[in-house]
Amino acid sequence: MVLSGVAAGFLLYVLSKVTEDLSKAELMYPLAAAWLPVCVGGLTGFLALLHQEDG
Repeated sequence: MVLSGVAAGFLLYVLSKVTEDLSKAELMYPLAAAWLPVCVGGLTGFLALLHQEDG
C-alpha cells in the first residue's frame, strides 16, 4: 500500500514536469498543462476510493 502511494506520487511528479516542459515549448496550452496533473491525480484517487469501497 505504501509502495503504491510512493509510485503514484512519483508518477504525478513526472507528469507535472512533462506537462511543464510541453507548455514551455509551446506544444501544450499552459492552462491544460497546469490542470492535467491535478485532474489525473484526482481521478486516480477517486478511482482508488471506489475500488476500496466496492471491492
